Amino acid sequence: ISAGARVEGWVSDSVRLGASEARETTGVADNEIAGADLLVRQSDETYLSFDYARSEGPGFGNSLSFNGGLDINPGSADPSATPSAGAVGLPADAFRVEAAANLAEISAGRMDGEVLAFYDKKEAGFVSSDYDIDTTQTSYGVKGDVALSSTTKLKFGYEDFKDAAGKHRMDGALGVAFALSDTWTAEIGLASTDRTDPAAAADEVGKRTDLGAKLTWMRD
Repeated sequence: ISAGARVEGWVSDSVRLGASEARETTGVADNEIAGADLLVRQSDETYLSFDYARSEGPGFGNSLSFNGGLDINPGSADPSATPSAGAVGLPADAFRVEAAANLAEISAGRMDGEVLAFYDKKEAGFVSSDYDIDTTQTSYGVKGDVALSSTTKLKFGYEDFKDAAGKHRMDGALGVAFALSDTWTAEIGLASTDRTDPAAAADEVGKRTDLGAKLTWMRD
């Protein structure tokens, strides 16, 4: 039997509270997950959100296919080969904080652009319909698109991921776009990535930096 419920309500014009729970009662795959969330917003583009969830139980695990389901990856078709990370009696938590801002809204029109930042953590054993976490992991990041002038725009992004098994991934990008005319735009960008994974092959880890430029013509 699968059952779930979701309740949410607006405390005011800008504050929303929510809670949800779902339960699977299928014997070996019993799983229960409950969560709560808070949203404080000025608009769809300026807000602060907090989501928390706790799960207990193994859930259904997963099977992998690399060709759209025509074939199941060897080993993943056997549930014992890809067991769920969850377990009965061992609850695990997950939470995410996200903030976004429309710069024009918060600066009374003095700035233009958008910025978003987040922090996310999931404990080992957290299982839901979307996640099956076997190692505690954290990630955080920021990205933005900010107008420096009427013809120049700055774009940036950074994301950091690490887990308790020693896997670490960092990705960053920085770029500038120039409007040369009504139909021509020039862009230049720098991107960097750094991968560390004790279990990965040598060609799957290391550092890389790329520099690129683009000239775009838009038909009027």
